[in-house]
Order: sequence, then C-alpha cells, then structure tokens
Amino acid sequence: MQRVSELFNVNSFIVSQTNPFAIPFMDTEDGRSILGNKNISFWTLCKNLIGSEIKMRISQVFSILSSLIHYMLFLILFKGG
Repeated sequence: MQRVSELFNVNSFIVSQTNPFAIPFMDTEDGRSILGNKNISFWTLCKNLIGSEIKMRISQVFSILSSLIHYMLFLILFKGG
C-alpha cells in the first residue's frame, strides 16, 4: 500500500465491495426495499432475479456487439478492407 500511495500521491484509500447475489433483493420498481416487506412472495423474488439476469445478459450482448463493431470499423478504415 505504501508503494501505491507514493505512485499516485495519495494519503488514504476508499475501498468498496458489493455482493452481487444481493441485487435481486435490493428494491422493487417503486424504490421500496423487498426485504423490509414481509408480504413479498417467492414468485416476486424470482421475478426480480430473472429480470436482473435478463438486464445483465442484454447489457453484456450490447457490450460485445459494440466492441465487435468498433473492431470492424477499425479494420475497414485503417487496414483498407
């Protein structure tokens, strides 16, 4: 840590960790906490889990497609086809 502190000229570090398995239980669409509500059914929890998985997978696909398009444009523009 001393070496990193000297490299970046900082005196303190802020470290944060997120547990990804907790994301489906964090909140609902209207911002209320799911864990605070005792009337939440198992199916609602499953719906939130599946919804967050679908959003993450779509985000990954768009990221891969974006990288692929940038690479193809690079090849076309700078390598000559």
